Amino acid sequence: TYHLIARCLSEMGQADLALAYYEVALSGAWEDRFGNFSAIVAWDYLRFLRNVVSGDVACSVKEFAASRLAELGEEFDVNHQCDLVTVISWNTDRTDVDFHVVDPTGEECFYGNPETKMGGWLSMDVTQGFGPEMFVLKKAKPGLYYMAAEYFADDFSRESTRTKVYVTVFQKWGTPKETVMRKVVTLNRGRDFHRIAIIEVGEE
Repeated sequence: TYHLIARCLSEMGQADLALAYYEVALSGAWEDRFGNFSAIVAWDYLRFLRNVVSGDVACSVKEFAASRLAELGEEFDVNHQCDLVTVISWNTDRTDVDFHVVDPTGEECFYGNPETKMGGWLSMDVTQGFGPEMFVLKKAKPGLYYMAAEYFADDFSRESTRTKVYVTVFQKWGTPKETVMRKVVTLNRGRDFHRIAIIEVGEE
């Protein structure tokens, strides 16, 4: 919730408040069932801080933002430029949604193969919470990348709540050519795999 509030405040132009909420999300002691939550928040926060430092986002504490950008970049060993970054989260607790990405060579990145030969990396598998899970590929070969969610289980006491996956795809993350795609995919019971997106990476 703190992370989502930070993102919303950022998009509303309330950068000072967004920064405070990012700090809360990042510094909290969260349960292990939320996987690599702190690292995923750090990636998003670093993107926000970078935009503050560059002047693309107006903020009254620009010097603090510059100092945090340097600290977090070193602490979390974040690549400052990546060809492909995708984050998924979902809206129902105690739900197991697995993220799968198939690259142009046919290799599948998922919880059973979290690091690919191309250099793709998938965060910790979240089986009991709301996510998030993140896929990162620093150098993407040209071709199609197929992304899907595998719907394993949910809390059947919530019969009135459909599980929805929130997807954010960044191409050319951290560069002037960065593009962002956001979408929501509703998961249907009885279907194991749900297509999230097909991303095409072109030649340079």
